[in-house]
Parts: sequence; structure tokens; C-alpha cells
Amino acid sequence: MKVHEYLEVDKNMKCFCVKCGHVFCGVDDNYKKYCKRAELTGDDYGVKVYLHDHMFVQYIEYYCPGCYTLLSQEQAPAGHEPVPDFKYNPKDLKNFMNEKK
Repeated sequence: MKVHEYLEVDKNMKCFCVKCGHVFCGVDDNYKKYCKRAELTGDDYGVKVYLHDHMFVQYIEYYCPGCYTLLSQEQAPAGHEPVPDFKYNPKDLKNFMNEKK
């Protein structure tokens, strides 16, 4: 099942890169925790964005560690945990995928 342009879920409920086949994790986990990441600041892309309490927003890019395909981008405060794009219950997703056949 396709999740993003370069991410799919297999029959074992694992999220993987469609370009190189790298398996990240189960669908109940956040694949971004297993990505290579580039953390950029306003100095890197020309605009400084502030949040409350004078915190800078960081621009984060997530790459597949197998082929370095860009998978996702987000803006978040420095040190913030990766924001999940999706989180599925494996049992429910498996039932859904079986119904689609």
C-alpha cells in the first residue's frame, strides 16, 4: 500500500522505501526516527522564523538511509521529536489491505 511518493507498506506491516527497498519500521512506529536527517536553520535557507520564547524554527529534511531519497520535510523547534506523518494499527491496516484484494 502506497503511503507517500517513496514509501509503501508491505504485507508484513513494514514501511519501506520504494526506490531501494530499505525497511524502516513497523507501521505503528515513526519511520522518521530511522531516517538520515538534515537540520537547517534560518541562516541556511535565508529566513529566520521565531516561535514564542525566542525559539528558532528548524527546517528538517528526512532521507532514506539506503539511497538518500528525500522522503519528507518539516519545520519544528530545535530538538523537537519528528512529527509522525502517519501511524496505523497493524491489525486494522492488515484487515483493510485484505479487503482491497
